[in-house]
Amino acid sequence: MVMSAPTIPHEWFRTNAQALLAKTRAGQVNWVKRAETEPRYEVVLPHSTITLSYTSPRVEPDFITLELFNENDLRVGSWSADKPDPDDGTPSPDWVLLNALFDEVHRSVTGWDKVVSDIEQALAKPGRIGTSNGG
Repeated sequence: MVMSAPTIPHEWFRTNAQALLAKTRAGQVNWVKRAETEPRYEVVLPHSTITLSYTSPRVEPDFITLELFNENDLRVGSWSADKPDPDDGTPSPDWVLLNALFDEVHRSVTGWDKVVSDIEQALAKPGRIGTSNGG
């Protein structure tokens, strides 16, 4: 008899991804960018690590993956969702959740919202904008 390893249920991932999204929006998660080519972020906890990555294969749909690792860097679970085809209609709730989480993590780590705000404020003022670096 072959026994399969138990897996973490998808409902656990959904529930905890929602909690992670709420904490990220509240600025209570210390996400860091991993030095890799594709966008990948992680949160290191005392006995585990959470990673979130966005992958864009050439032929297949883009997908987002949430992975869990133990303290020995062994992957213990993962959950992913594919980007929907625009012609297929409504995206899956899993894609909507993971995409919202990824967008929020990306904003949190890169600070793109602050850049956009800075540019909008500068453009709304009369006169020249920017500093002179040439001296």
